Amino acid sequence: MKNSLDRLTSPSRSQLFDGMINTSWDDSGLHNQMWMLSFTTSAEYSWNASAPGLDEFENSFFLNYYGNKVTDMKELYELLNEGSYYYAHTLERNVWHHGEIGKTHLPDLPRGQYIEYDPYWNKEYREIVQESKKELNQMTRALQIIEGNKKLASFTLMILNCTKAWLN
Repeated sequence: MKNSLDRLTSPSRSQLFDGMINTSWDDSGLHNQMWMLSFTTSAEYSWNASAPGLDEFENSFFLNYYGNKVTDMKELYELLNEGSYYYAHTLERNVWHHGEIGKTHLPDLPRGQYIEYDPYWNKEYREIVQESKKELNQMTRALQIIEGNKKLASFTLMILNCTKAWLN
């Protein structure tokens, strides 16, 4: 978030521009509600690049958007953001844009009555399998945060249930 803020406030401070627009083309597969922090940040800092501080702004956003009883929303946003990057760069998800479709090999299936074990797939994709296990733990934590906040939050958190369904 800090990198985005720095990139955003520099042109705002220059006063070379009359306005700013922030869009989402839904490239990451996340529900549009997950982009609200980005949209709100752009709106806030395009008007005043100097204040409030980032931590103050994020805390204010989560309180105003989800209500004052929710907990761990910043952690949830970070987990889901990391998850979207993981999803976008694993196996076949991002290959359409880069012309590498079909580069991931599927594990061999049993043929007829013969069951063979070939360790190729597990060796070839060991790193992504390990990364996937780590990501699964992080998504489990995201689900815990969503469950813990469902009854505490304003209507907007219900939108995160769409994200929860996507995670399952």
